[in-house]
Amino acid sequence: MMEPATKKLRKAHDTFDMLESAVEQTNTNRYTGRPYTTKYFEILEKRRELPVWQQREEFAQMLNRHQTLVLVGETGSGKTTQIPQFVVESGFLSGKMCVCTQPRRVAAMSVARRVAEEMDVNAGEEVGYSIRFEEATGPKTFLKYSTDGKWRKIAYMSDFPTKRPSTPIFFARVTDLS
Repeated sequence: MMEPATKKLRKAHDTFDMLESAVEQTNTNRYTGRPYTTKYFEILEKRRELPVWQQREEFAQMLNRHQTLVLVGETGSGKTTQIPQFVVESGFLSGKMCVCTQPRRVAAMSVARRVAEEMDVNAGEEVGYSIRFEEATGPKTFLKYSTDGKWRKIAYMSDFPTKRPSTPIFFARVTDLS
């Protein structure tokens, strides 16, 4: 019998394989129900060349085992754009949201737009951003880029714990310290 960690790694591996197979067979975006664009496949080829892409299964396994992870990688390795997508694609969210904080407003906006483009979804709908004085998210948002200050405001609002009793709104927080 497989040990639980081995089963979960197998599940993460199967999830990634299943996603790639579904993309190739159906050509349908599972987040929008629309066919993937040609640009999506062009970007996907570039994503596959990023150093972090090779570690996505290992990342899913580590995420499943540990509450906190610290990832270190070179600039341009894909930490900010790919890791939040891996969280989403690994199936860990279960109706919750992944938030990736950025140190600056422009970074939060531009990375959200880039990731929406990579996932072939609409910026401000499935992938959005939240910065001071501007909220580009909606009811379908599952991945949000936010400034550190905006995150603190959301997380420490006095009524935050009571908005959704016993159900945290966020599954994961990815912090970019650059």
